[in-house]
Amino acid sequence: MTLRLVYRPKALEEVAEAAQWYEERRIGLSAEFFAALDAAVASVQNGPLLYPMISRGMRRAVLRRFPYSLIFSVPGDEIVVLGCVHWRQSPRRWLEVEFVTASGRTLALTTLPAMGMREVRDDDLLPVRSAPRPAA
Repeated sequence: MTLRLVYRPKALEEVAEAAQWYEERRIGLSAEFFAALDAAVASVQNGPLLYPMISRGMRRAVLRRFPYSLIFSVPGDEIVVLGCVHWRQSPRRWLEVEFVTASGRTLALTTLPAMGMREVRDDDLLPVRSAPRPAA
């Protein structure tokens, strides 16, 4: 059974920023980045618990050919993509905290220190099949 895939808004921002950076370097490189991202997401959906746990409740899937990792958790019957992080970014920027959503679900998620701690609402989690592509 394939688990439902959900992206946090911050993860979508990180994907879009990375894709834009690659496209500015070479036309078409963002498409290659998205292909690597899609492959990683498909692999995570096929076996999320096969990926190494990097912190309580968080796992990491490395993208091929690009220095990025998908950071995700598996709370229940869904995969929540928390971030798409460049390997040179400090891992200390991720602080582990537990959030309770408006519907009462408890999720072990992360947040950036600059964002501050706050309640995560269910509408903060965006269900999508894969990361959205920038408009052509």
